[in-house]
Amino acid sequence: MEFAGLHASLLGRLDVQHVITTFLLGARVGHRTGWYYPVIQKAAAAWQAPALAVRINPAWPAGVPDASFGQDGCSA
Repeated sequence: MEFAGLHASLLGRLDVQHVITTFLLGARVGHRTGWYYPVIQKAAAAWQAPALAVRINPAWPAGVPDASFGQDGCSA
């Protein structure tokens, strides 16, 4: 689930806190994306950090699927 907001503008919002709490408790939170999300995502792409390969950081386990490069690294 995505919430559109700039920097810390979502802090303190009860609806956002509820969704985060629900997710952390292991429940599905659904998927709703407003029409504006793809526009914001494209506009903000220049500020997104690039993917970092798992093999670069020795603290990360070797040989696991690397989700950042299109492999399914999430077992959930």
